[in-house]
Amino acid sequence: MAKRLKRAFTITELVIVIAVVAILAAVLIPTFSNIIKKANESADTQTIVNMNHILNAEQILDGKPDTMEEAVLVIEQGGYKVENLTPTTDGYDIVWDEENNRLALLDKDGKTVYCETELTAQKEKIWKITEQVPANDGYSYYLAPGFTGTSVTAYAGLDVGKNTQIASVAVEIPTAAVDVKVRTKGGDLTVNAPNATVRHYDDVNGVDVQAVADASYHEYGNVAGEFTVANGHVTLESGSKTNEIYVTGNAVKIDWKSDAKPVSVGISAGVDQSTVTVQTDSDVPVVSDVDEAEKSLFAGGFGTEASPYLIATAEQFKNIYSLYSDKTAEGDVYQGKVYAFKQVSDIVLPALDYEISFFTGIYDGDGYTLSYDESVSCDTFSAFFGVVFNETTIKNLNIKLRSNQPFSLIYSTDWSADTSDLTVENVTVDSSGEIVLANTGNFGFFGCFTMNNFNSIRFVDCVNNANLINQGASTGAFVGSGFIFMNSQPNAKVEFVNCVNNGDITGSTYAGVLYGNPSYPGLYDAETDDKIANDYVAGQISVEEMKNNGVVMSLATSGGMASLAPGSAYLNDTYQNVCGGSYIASSYFSGKDVYVSQTGNVYSTNLNGAQDGITFKLAFNINLLDNGDGTYSNTTKFFYDLQSGADVTATNVLTHKAYDLQKAKDVFGDAVVNALSFDENGIAKYVSGDVMYFIFQNKQIGRNPETSNPGETGIVIYLYAYNANGGCVGVYQVH
Repeated sequence: MAKRLKRAFTITELVIVIAVVAILAAVLIPTFSNIIKKANESADTQTIVNMNHILNAEQILDGKPDTMEEAVLVIEQGGYKVENLTPTTDGYDIVWDEENNRLALLDKDGKTVYCETELTAQKEKIWKITEQVPANDGYSYYLAPGFTGTSVTAYAGLDVGKNTQIASVAVEIPTAAVDVKVRTKGGDLTVNAPNATVRHYDDVNGVDVQAVADASYHEYGNVAGEFTVANGHVTLESGSKTNEIYVTGNAVKIDWKSDAKPVSVGISAGVDQSTVTVQTDSDVPVVSDVDEAEKSLFAGGFGTEASPYLIATAEQFKNIYSLYSDKTAEGDVYQGKVYAFKQVSDIVLPALDYEISFFTGIYDGDGYTLSYDESVSCDTFSAFFGVVFNETTIKNLNIKLRSNQPFSLIYSTDWSADTSDLTVENVTVDSSGEIVLANTGNFGFFGCFTMNNFNSIRFVDCVNNANLINQGASTGAFVGSGFIFMNSQPNAKVEFVNCVNNGDITGSTYAGVLYGNPSYPGLYDAETDDKIANDYVAGQISVEEMKNNGVVMSLATSGGMASLAPGSAYLNDTYQNVCGGSYIASSYFSGKDVYVSQTGNVYSTNLNGAQDGITFKLAFNINLLDNGDGTYSNTTKFFYDLQSGADVTATNVLTHKAYDLQKAKDVFGDAVVNALSFDENGIAKYVSGDVMYFIFQNKQIGRNPETSNPGETGIVIYLYAYNANGGCVGVYQVH
């Protein structure tokens, strides 16, 4: 059969087909696109209609929402999510009309596609939703959950939605006379809108109103931190909460609803106060002439009792002393300003020089903890507050210590010039189970040295939970030394009210709960310093509802005391049984023949404590050792090992003295001293004649104008016994 050939399209036919397809596409595609667009518009419109029904129903019950976030929550409760507020029609916006509380659909040119009611003409009342940086187009913006920024600039209203990561919001409206709403969730808010009214809702850390119109900045939310106003009218609306307002510029007006009054208002020293109007029909204090440089040292506040300086960091705590720098020594009369402070976070001090050397006023810990960093160690003792004077209150504070951190709350009251009224209230000391090891003549957790020249001292609702071993003579749970009453102050008194000691308190000689030193009970003549009565009496020290749940122990071989109040028969007879606790005066050395011998640098004892699990240390007690902070310790001990169980039948120990480096060079010459080897304590031992000298490489001894023997002091030697747990169980004076 003849083969039939298939015939292909000619080029002409192909061109005709393509042309026909192109014509059909040109005619049909716009039609199809328009159909899709209309379908999307219809779907968006129906979504808006449904959500508007929800908004309307809620409005009938509770009124219009104040912010778009409130409107979103109403819609979500109706079964929709924020994602539904993103239209399916490309380039369109579903917006919320704040004035009418209705959603509407706008095209890409901003024209209304659907609106249940006539859209408001005020663009700032129309809210768009965005995951991007808000545009400067006159609209207000709601930030969708996908927004990732941490700072935002708003050119109209702004609602951060559920975005809690935003740290700063700036409202910049340089010319427009608009009324806008701003809602934040923390962070800081800055407002520069000289012709606008700004209304803030919800939480914010700090507010800085640089400028607003006379119609004002309205605060409806909670301002946790500083609220600064440089220009304009600020109104605190009902239900809002503000700590203090700080005025830094002229032409400022501040008022508030009765339930929204601030704690206080401060006016900067550089402001013309005649241009500042503060609502006067309330008891809100107004602090004038606030020192800007001084205020910048702290986290907020004005330094008054109503508005204390806020302490949030270790550096701010250290800055306290700079306000009292005019007080440079005990005995100086302080005539400067008195301040109040409030701690607003847990604070860890990084170094010993963060102590507040002199303090008066109020320190409110507000329930937070004050401690030193675990890297900070102290050989003898230190304090959080040095000398307190005039009227001082320390309250609501938790002190945390470690075994190598013998820190007292305060060093002492002023000995010489200022009359003190000290209140320590609701202060707790804790060491998380560690035994605090002190090495000073007097140590207590609330006060170290003698409290003298006071009108009143009150310990109220204070608790000690820390265990203590002090190598020095006088040890107390509350005060290491004691209280001196002078006949020139017949009404002076000390009170312990509802206080508790839960710690075991161990001292080498004297140990107590209220105080440790038995030398001071009684009354002294103010002119001669002679003791004219030998015990405290009713009215001088009172104890009310106090409990001792710990064991108080003296380790002295003889002459030691362990009681509620060493040396005071009146206090012990009246209160010790009522307060409870255990009191033990015993020592491992009691009833034993104790010998110590010296051969060169080697010390030996006849005792062999191995069978009892006892180890020994020899302690060299140095007097008048400069602590490097203007204070001198009169009982700093340095410990060395010795041979135990040696054949020693008599004590044979040289006389010992301590020299600092300068004194040693003056006496023995540079060549001798420079050839000496110094140990880990910075001490070199040198024998001359029948005296062994401890020469200190880095510490001075008694170098102050009051000492007659600068650079030298005597040494007392003790033998210490420790059990298998490291607890001290006995102290024996050798020489």
